[in-house]
Amino acid sequence: MNRAGLLALILIGELACGTTAQLHLTDGRVLEGRIDSSTKDALVLGETSIPRSQIREIDHPGNGAAIAGGTLVAGGIGLYLDGDRRVSKSRESPEALGGFGDAIDGGVEKAFGIILIAAGLGVGLYGTIVWDESRKRAQAPRVVATPIVTPGHAGATLVLRF
Repeated sequence: MNRAGLLALILIGELACGTTAQLHLTDGRVLEGRIDSSTKDALVLGETSIPRSQIREIDHPGNGAAIAGGTLVAGGIGLYLDGDRRVSKSRESPEALGGFGDAIDGGVEKAFGIILIAAGLGVGLYGTIVWDESRKRAQAPRVVATPIVTPGHAGATLVLRF
């Protein structure tokens, strides 16, 4: 199998990672679902609240797509550089690498490299955004208490949750 076929298989496999997180619980069970929100004591998946004390690890979605995107970018750069080398060599000595056919092959390789780089950047960005959004929903909300003092009135407290 050539490099392009291998990269395509990696892309297809990694895009199947979806948008659900896996929660590895302290009792050995694994729950899968979208993290909708969280409190300081629990994560909320749909209608189910899972106490943080029962969660050993969270595998957020998107990391597979981010890795696949990086792999595609790296493979695309490799193809582009190899194609560029072939085109340059054929210009220096057309007979050395099989004539002008090698220059054409190198040009095709460069073009495919650019396509893989662009696809990899898109897939990687998608994976990073999905991962980051899931991670943010899993964070316990921070509470900031700010005293409000107005002249002539007793103080009050403004509580911001985000």
